[in-house]
Amino acid sequence: MDWCFLDYVWKDEIGFRIGKIKLPLGLYNEERDYDMLRTSIILPGGAYNWLRREVEVGTQGGSVYGYISLNSGGSLGYDAFAGTLSIDPDSGFKKSVPRSDFLITSGEIKYVYGTRLKWLTPVRGLMLAFSTCQLNSAYKGVSSNNQIKFKIDSPDFMRSYLSMEYNHGRLTLAGEYYRITGTQKIKLDLSALSLPEQSVKDSYHGESYYVTASYRLSKWFESGVYYSVFYDDKHDHEGKKFVSIGMPDYLGYQKELVVSTRFDITDFWLVKLEVHFIDGVGLCAVSDNLKGFGDENWMLYAFKTTFSF
Repeated sequence: MDWCFLDYVWKDEIGFRIGKIKLPLGLYNEERDYDMLRTSIILPGGAYNWLRREVEVGTQGGSVYGYISLNSGGSLGYDAFAGTLSIDPDSGFKKSVPRSDFLITSGEIKYVYGTRLKWLTPVRGLMLAFSTCQLNSAYKGVSSNNQIKFKIDSPDFMRSYLSMEYNHGRLTLAGEYYRITGTQKIKLDLSALSLPEQSVKDSYHGESYYVTASYRLSKWFESGVYYSVFYDDKHDHEGKKFVSIGMPDYLGYQKELVVSTRFDITDFWLVKLEVHFIDGVGLCAVSDNLKGFGDENWMLYAFKTTFSF
């Protein structure tokens, strides 16, 4: 179950949620499954990773939220949340292990907590936001030949979003900067190979940003475009660390120009068409590309129809 919670609004300034709640991160994490609310089919993958959707969309816990009037300064919305989550080894998260011969067998997010602030500015239609969360996760796995067992602890990963959205009539403009940092402690059990246990500590500094624009030309037609950039390491935009281990440099980044069209056939039925012009494969799973990634530059086509009832 993606989400199921009890929501109690005491007054505008404060409300409470408890259960399997959605994580209020960035502009669209709470709405990433609500296809009727946006133009694009696929959200920018650097900020809203589709492989990790099940561990990013919600948490088992609670939150406090509300809106505070700033009078002539607009209003301030806030969310504070905390929780935990089990990791399904059959979800897309298992593909986030960078080695195709390693399989995740179990895992959990021991805790996650964070906050979001949304400023509805005095400029009509302009919203600025900042959100951040820290999480402690751990998961176990085994190599495909069952000779190596591994455990990965990520005690201090932090995700942060700096967001802007502007609505004016039929026009919507938005942009976000996203960063994820933390350390990983990796333990390898090599007893099946008669070798001592090995421990490795690694740090991660990923970043992504995008800008998007959409315009509703008529009641039944809307078009949009976005450009997004993802770097596996914000200190290594050229992917040199992948070259050093015999892999292509374009594993270190992914840049996309995306054009979307939306056709509202009726008030409850829509059709979308989308094309992605992509440079790099930084968001692609190694386990899905066992024969290699092919060309650095590639295209992705998407079609989606949605019924709302």
